[in-house]
Amino acid sequence: MKQLTEYFYNSLNEIFGEKIKLNGEPHKRLPNTLNISFLGYHGAEILSKSGDDIATSTGSACHAGSISISPVLKAMCIPFEIAQGAVRFSLGRYITQEELNTVLKKFKQIHTSKNI
Repeated sequence: MKQLTEYFYNSLNEIFGEKIKLNGEPHKRLPNTLNISFLGYHGAEILSKSGDDIATSTGSACHAGSISISPVLKAMCIPFEIAQGAVRFSLGRYITQEELNTVLKKFKQIHTSKNI
């Protein structure tokens, strides 16, 4: 699981480069979870463009459905302009690299369409 999560993060980093930021400790986190801020976007905008077949949410689990930034990100002292672009990805036990590649294609399209 951790290897697939790292693969997904590294691939997003290749697509977006300096336009994404990993929120939290790179090595002290759950092996299946990523919280990434897309700079220049609102998290909800990323979610709406990614499609209904990708299970994601903005901010943290306790933040879902709210317009304000996640209390968890706020407690981590993540600046508002970074926190507003946060998206939380949780990879399931049965996810495959092929499925992640399908998701990555969508994110590449999002990146190309707005040039962030």
